[in-house]
Amino acid sequence: MRKRILGLMLVMASPAAAAPPTYDPTSLTCQGVRSVLAQNGAAILQYTSRSGLPIYNRYVANQSYCWGGPMVWRSVPTRDNPACPVAACSDRRSRGSNR
Repeated sequence: MRKRILGLMLVMASPAAAAPPTYDPTSLTCQGVRSVLAQNGAAILQYTSRSGLPIYNRYVANQSYCWGGPMVWRSVPTRDNPACPVAACSDRRSRGSNR
């Protein structure tokens, strides 16, 4: 029993190990961002908006990295493309006809 509790404490103490890596897309090319997503499956892309506000979101390589919501296409600014298309998971879940 003690070993289980200790093991659980160790897992809970290291949530950063499970967190996806964070990148600034404006320091990468559009292809570089897509490569990061392909290699990691998912990543946090964080950059500053034109109005100076920090923007970040989790972007994915494909639908299999979305947990319950559909994959949608978004764009992020990169070094070579102000609107590089990347995939993200939508927070909207299909509710069927009972809305």
